Order: sequence, then structure tokens, then C-alpha cells
Amino acid sequence: MLILTIACASVPAAVTASLAREATVRSAPLIDDLSSISNGWLMKLRKKSPKRKGGTQQDLPIATGTKPQPPPIKSQREARVASIRVSPKDDITLESGKSILILALPLDRDGAAVQGLACGLMSSDREVLTISKTGEATGGKPGQATITATAGQITQTKVITVVEATSGKFGPTKPKSTRHKSGGNYDSSNRSSIISSARSASERHHARNSFTSPLQDIEIDPLPDDETISLYNPVNIIGSPPGKKKPGALTPPVSTGGTETGNQNFSFALPVVGMSGRGVGVSLSLVYNSQLWNKSVDPSNSSTWLTYDVDSGWPAPGFRLSFGQIEDQGDSFTLTDPDGTRHALTWTSTDNYDSTDGTFIHYNGGGTSSGTLYYPDGTVVTYGASGGYWRLYPTKITDRNGNYITIAYNGTSGAGPQILQIDDTLNRHICFYYDASNGDLVTITMPGLTGHDPLQVMRFYYEDVTIPSSGLFDSSVNVSGAPSTLHTLKYVYLPTSSDGSSPIYTGYKFDYSSYGMIYQTTHLRGMTVSSDSTSSAGSVTSEGTSSAAQTTYNYPTTSGSLTDVPAYTTRTDEWAGRTSGGSAPYYTFANSTGTDEKISTVTAPDGTITETHAIDHSGFWDDGLISDTYVQYTSTPIILAHTHLDWQQDSSNLNPRVYQIRTTDVPASLTKATVLSYTDYNNVSLVSERDFTTDGTVSSTELRKTETTYITDQRVSRSCRAVRRRSWRALFMLTTHTAHRTWI
Repeated sequence: MLILTIACASVPAAVTASLAREATVRSAPLIDDLSSISNGWLMKLRKKSPKRKGGTQQDLPIATGTKPQPPPIKSQREARVASIRVSPKDDITLESGKSILILALPLDRDGAAVQGLACGLMSSDREVLTISKTGEATGGKPGQATITATAGQITQTKVITVVEATSGKFGPTKPKSTRHKSGGNYDSSNRSSIISSARSASERHHARNSFTSPLQDIEIDPLPDDETISLYNPVNIIGSPPGKKKPGALTPPVSTGGTETGNQNFSFALPVVGMSGRGVGVSLSLVYNSQLWNKSVDPSNSSTWLTYDVDSGWPAPGFRLSFGQIEDQGDSFTLTDPDGTRHALTWTSTDNYDSTDGTFIHYNGGGTSSGTLYYPDGTVVTYGASGGYWRLYPTKITDRNGNYITIAYNGTSGAGPQILQIDDTLNRHICFYYDASNGDLVTITMPGLTGHDPLQVMRFYYEDVTIPSSGLFDSSVNVSGAPSTLHTLKYVYLPTSSDGSSPIYTGYKFDYSSYGMIYQTTHLRGMTVSSDSTSSAGSVTSEGTSSAAQTTYNYPTTSGSLTDVPAYTTRTDEWAGRTSGGSAPYYTFANSTGTDEKISTVTAPDGTITETHAIDHSGFWDDGLISDTYVQYTSTPIILAHTHLDWQQDSSNLNPRVYQIRTTDVPASLTKATVLSYTDYNNVSLVSERDFTTDGTVSSTELRKTETTYITDQRVSRSCRAVRRRSWRALFMLTTHTAHRTWI
């Protein structure tokens, strides 16, 4: 070993550095010699080491791996930009004081989005039009202004014409529509009267006839406004309305997952994109609800109507691929969540509407052009993209900290529901591609890994289904909205479902009944398609060698002169590799009516019965709320557990809320209870857990309580909508109790 010491206390720095370099050079040969000697010793030791049983000791391989590319810097991203796409893609006419979302997407030479890069936006005349960095353009004085989008050295322009406002702050209002007294479609003059004067008749004609769209005519409201109340009727429930969602089978369907509500509607959600972001992420699923027939009563003559696809599903009837929508009902609004859940937004004051189902959602709007939705957690959703018609769609979703995502649409003047692109907080772009010949959604792409192309995450394939012109329903029932030919979603293909080593791609197949509803879903394995084009779907060339799983609901598949909406009684699950033998297992579903209640029963293959009781109080606030659930075994039956819910209205007599929950272990005759107290904002302030009783009552002995205090100060409010943040929580253990059980 060589030890080299340099005394440099009084030596100049330059001399010290020179001596150090010389010492390093001279010591290098000696270090090499020492290294050779050390390696020689190691080789001798290896030769003397005993052999391992079963072979000689081998040197471990060194895993080289693949070094990921560093993320490109802004200038590198800008250098990739070859063009810019500005949406809305057609000419824009905007009324003074109104706003519209302008999104610019940087594209490379292959037409793919340049990820992580946002375009700069500028108005040529700020007196005519102002535009924010997030793309919100607001009309000023009448005239024309040019929006310039810039990314690197590439620019793109869009001319916007601003005209005098002819309607209120939120656009024109919608007259309340009704059916003709003689039946059939309701007065068409009502439909045309609300179209914005800024759009000419020829523009409206172009919006309807520019291509053969798989959607219903966006100018037609499938359900008259005086029958809107039927959307919230328990018999028409879809999604998960608070307090009214009946539990489905204990085990989800094997093919798609999901659940059921009673015996009329099953639903599932196929994940499309899930990207966490800064504050607010992007989560989008393809959701299906099978209850496509809405039952309503015409108040003018008490006639019964069954209306098909009242929500105008997209990309096909029954499906939703969106962040929700708001529909103008003439004197109120309906908010529909991404999973199909409907919330009535009722008038509380000028331009202000509130939900009455315990969700405390507030809407500031009043017309068919724009509005803003406020959630209790501070989330704010900006609505627009109506194209001057009945429905508005989210264009911006902002969390309480100001993080946001933006959504642009593909329709005329940027109208929904067909999404064109989604931009998140990190300037990542999710793109939707359409077949220009028919308007079908072809595929969706999301950002790939660093340095890689965007990924196609889902492709869509369609099929036309013939709907019989007669015989579906009894003559005593009026039918509306069902076309003679239905454009359905037949297949969904997942291009990223294989690991690449042995390409076995998966997807889903949907089979439809004569009533235009899916009755069978199949999870396919080994699926192949003819093309990966983004402009046309091509075809499914093979469904694969076998199905991974299949779920069948026994909806009526042919015309049956029904007197009510189609319903099923069984769900059968079959899957590859099932080892139980015999016929495939199935669940059974049944509905019945008791005294002031409706009962839904689900029986599992092993005999377990789940029975749900809902309050039957038509026209009142508690109609449809779940009151009791029972878990039973065998048809005798033997009740194992019982849960009872007690409901009340809030202090404003608007929102229902649970104030007491009793859970009973029936074989042991022991009941425990939880009692809830609320603040003025309907937040739970006190949870009181009570002792056991043997007679089913609520004990006065409190075992434990949890108290929560919330901040409602204006300092943490947004636009005067208080954000209820929890400030502190206290837990009190009051007594102890031991329940003795003997198990045999």
C-alpha cells in the first residue's frame, strides 16, 4: 500500500494542484500492480473452493437492462411540433358577454399529440375578445378577433365573430315541453324557439345533417319536460342515487364486473384512462346501464309512456363515456353523473338551483349556453358545449386548490357529447378519433412512456340492430323514441391488453335483444382486428379461440307485448376453467310489493338470500329510500342479519338523511345502534355508538362517540359556496361492554 502525504500549509494553490496531479500519475502503475495481485489471489481462492452439488459455481450474470430516456425539455418538445389543431374546428360566432372554451393541441409530423406541451393563446383585439391561458374566450364588443395559438415556431389562427347578445347571461331559456294531447311527438315549435339567434337555420340544418350520426338528433329532447319527474322515480333508477341504490348480487358478473339494481337494470364500467395528476387526475370509464326504457305518465291524460334512451347515450344507446351532463328541463335542471346517477336541480333563487337528495350540489345557471356547478368538497365544474341545445357538458373541472383539467368536444361549434380531447394539469393530452364518414368513435389514445408513441387504449366496433315496428309492448302502452334500426356498440377491443411476448389481446362482445338492450356480455381472449388506424375502425377478424367469461341476463330477446319495461329474473355466469361441473351457476331476482314498501330479492347459487325493502310513498320525499335489508338462508327462510335505517329531512325540509342505523344479529337476538347528528350543512357532527339490546330497540347507553367540527368561514369559501373542511375530530370511549357468544 502506498501512502502519499503532501504538506501544503504554506505552498501556493497552483503548486499544490501540480504536485497532486504528479503524485496521481506516478502512483497509477503501482495501483494497477496491486489490483493484479488481488485478482490473482481471488482466482486461487475460487479454484480451491468446493464445487456446489449439481454443478460448478457460475459467475452471476450482470443485468444490463434498458436505460429510460430522460424527459425532453420544453425546447425539444417545441422542436417536434409540426402543426396545431384548434378546437372548435368550425367557424365560431359568440355573443357579447358569453364564453367558449378554445383548446389548441400541438401535433408532430405523424399527427400525434406532443405530450407535456401547451400552446400559447393570444387575441388580436382584447376589446372584441379576451382569452385566458386556459383557453376561456369571452366576447366583448361586436366585431371580429383572431386567436393565435403558438407552440415553438408553429402558429395557427382562428377567427371568432362576436355579435350583440340577444339572451341572458347564461343563454336563451327553454320553454317547458309537453306531448301532443293526441299522443306522438310533442310540439316541434317549442324545440326551435330556444335556438340561439346567433345560429341561422342553415347552421342548424348542417349540425343535423353533416353526417349520419350514431346519436339521436341533438335538437330533440326524448322526454317531455312535464314528465321529468319520472327520471327520479324508483322504477327508473340507474346509477347510485343516495339512499335508493338496491344491492345487487353478492358476487359481481364474471365477464365485466358491475352490479344490479332490482331486476330491471344491470350496469358495468370498463376503465379507459386513469392518470393521476397534480391535484386532479383524469379518470374515465365506459359505463353501461341496461335500463334504456323510461316509464312515465303524461299528466294531461294519465296515459302511460315508455320512452327509449331518454339520456341519449354515447357512444351508443345505454353507454356513457363522459364526465356527466346537465339537461335543461324548462323550469329545472337534471344533473347526470358519469355513472348515470341523476340529480334534480331545483330552483332556489334567480339563476340558482340546488340538489335535494342529500348531495348538496349547487348550480349557478339558467340557460342553454353555460353554467357552473359547485360540489361540497370545493370542486367546481364549468359547463358549456351545448351548441345552443338542451344539454350542457363539462368543459373545465377545477379542484379546491385551483388545479384543473379541460375537455373539448367534436360537435358543431364545439358541442358535446363527443369528446375531442382532454388536457390535464401536466399538459398531457388524451385524444379521441372519429370516422369522418359516419361520426363513429374509432379509438382513444393516452400518453405513452417517455420517448414512445401515444397508446391506443380502446377501440370500438359497431353493428346495426333491427327493432321490430310492432309487438314489443301491449297496445295499452304508448311507445316513443325507438328507431327502426339501432346503431349499437358490438365490440370493445383493448390494444394494450397483451404483454407483447405472446400477443393475446382481450376485449368484450355485447349481444342485444329486440328491445335494444344488452342481454349478454362476453369477455374475449385472443381477439384480433384488421387495423390500428385512427380514422376508420376496420373490423374484428377473430373473437379468439374461447371466451374467458360470459354473463347472461334472461331479458326477453324477442317481441313479447310487454305491459311494463323489460326485466330479467336470472343472471347466469360461465367462465373458462370452471371446475364445479354441471350447469353454470346463476342468481335469481324478484320484485314484490308489501304494505307501503317494495321488496327486491336476490338469491345466490348457494341459497343465500338478500332482501331489500324500500319505502313506497309516491310523491313524497322518502319515496324509494332503503329502509331494511335482510340476509337469509334457504327458502324457509332462516334470517341471519337485519339492518334497519331511519330517515329524516334536514332543517330546511329538503334533503333526506339517515339519523339512526340498527343492526341485528338475529340468531343471537343482539341489536346494536349508531345514532347520527348533523350540522346545518348536513355534515355528520356526532356519531354515537350504543350498547347491545335484546329487544331490537336503541340503547340509551353510549359506548363511544366521535365528534367532528367543520370550518364554514368565508375565508375558505369559493364563490360564496362554503367548503366544509374538517377542523378537528375527538373520540370518546365512554364505557366498555363484552358480549359473550357460544359457538357450536
